[in-house]
Amino acid sequence: MKNTFLLIGLWSISIAAIAQKKYIARAVAKPAIVAPTDPVLLSFSQKFPESTNANWAKSAGGNFIAHFDKDGFKQVAEFTNEGKWIRTKFLYNFDQLPEVVQKSIKAKYPDAEVISAEKILLENVPAFYKVSLKKDKDGWIVWVNETGIIKE
Repeated sequence: MKNTFLLIGLWSISIAAIAQKKYIARAVAKPAIVAPTDPVLLSFSQKFPESTNANWAKSAGGNFIAHFDKDGFKQVAEFTNEGKWIRTKFLYNFDQLPEVVQKSIKAKYPDAEVISAEKILLENVPAFYKVSLKKDKDGWIVWVNETGIIKE
């Protein structure tokens, strides 16, 4: 029985590691530049009035994705074709994360290397951080709220 659970656990970890590698490779790929619709441009200018240097792409689901810099951070905002804001991601280096988030990750994963970190804002959801970690050949993602509580 123990061996069965061990095999299932190892299989799950293997699948997660393979999925993580595919996710990281997909995230690095450069999107094709497209022109957003007028409602998307209007929503973007209202939500990010001081950001005028956005590069636009389309997601696999057909939404518009704006890549831009604001307040010293690279940001990605996603909008529907009708201009409804879906989410914003702030791309961080580990040392740019809030101290409470850094401390939580260092305490729980002292030997892990941080591959990427981003703050994610969604409508009606408290802000959270998505942190990709790696140790040896294993990679995984953890989710951290603004108080430092980690969810795997």
